[in-house]
Amino acid sequence: PIYLCEKLLGDTEWVLRLPVLLMGALTPAAIFLCLRRLLPSGAALVAAILALVHFRYVEFSANARGYAGVILCSAIASCLFAEMRSSFRWRLAVAYIAAAAGSAAFVPTTLYVAVAHGMVAAFALAAAWRRGAPRRDAARAGAVLGACGWAVLLALSANSLLIPQLIDYARHGAELAHKHMGVELATGIAYFMSGSSRLLPACLVLLLSAIGFVRYRHVPHLLVALLAPLALYAGAVTAFGMRTSPRMYVQFIFPCISGFALFLYSEWRKPRAAGRVAVFCIAAVFLIDSVPQFQRFYFVS
Repeated sequence: PIYLCEKLLGDTEWVLRLPVLLMGALTPAAIFLCLRRLLPSGAALVAAILALVHFRYVEFSANARGYAGVILCSAIASCLFAEMRSSFRWRLAVAYIAAAAGSAAFVPTTLYVAVAHGMVAAFALAAAWRRGAPRRDAARAGAVLGACGWAVLLALSANSLLIPQLIDYARHGAELAHKHMGVELATGIAYFMSGSSRLLPACLVLLLSAIGFVRYRHVPHLLVALLAPLALYAGAVTAFGMRTSPRMYVQFIFPCISGFALFLYSEWRKPRAAGRVAVFCIAAVFLIDSVPQFQRFYFVS
């Protein structure tokens, strides 16, 4: 999109930033529309509001890099994958292929989103065959696996010229990565996922997000769609020492704010007033902690 805007509208700073701005503005709406098909509308709305004020989402909507496209496409792909696993339709598959491949087109290493989903679908297909599930269930699992495979192939085709460079990049970065893989990298990822600038609020957001996922464990397709890419990428970095930085975990923000939204929504729905008071207090801490990070933006709320 940035290249097309440059060719059509000229080479100016505003034109180069415009596609990223539009994708960033569309992300909260996309999160709401996708999550409401899988979760209560209230929880989807809370997640969209969190996306509006999450510092990293705002930051990546204000520069001319491709991370806003990754955030938008990977969020849509994860929700579509969850929906495909529960009720497969071909239009969902086509939309998933476009979203997952689009994420990798913006940042090639985000190919792991479709790969992780494909691994989940392959496991589901093998489990269906092993337990002698009805043919319809096995066919659905196979169709989901096929959609993931097409997404991977399309992403590889879009990035075919970059594959040798990526392999060389990973090989030469392996030794460097393990030197920095420790408390420093872990805290950086925690800051990045939570949108916080301090360790205690960041850990609080991650803890509450985990609690939110536990409370909504009856929606397993969504949990697996959100957490499988996180587990695959974190495991690959730990095992092989690929060069990385916290911003390469940009897809992890959506699972974090989704779990956080589930926790806040579940607390809000409690009949006692203490639950709503807790929601207000937690939200206030989250917003107040974000204010210092926005100081370098001309930000009007």
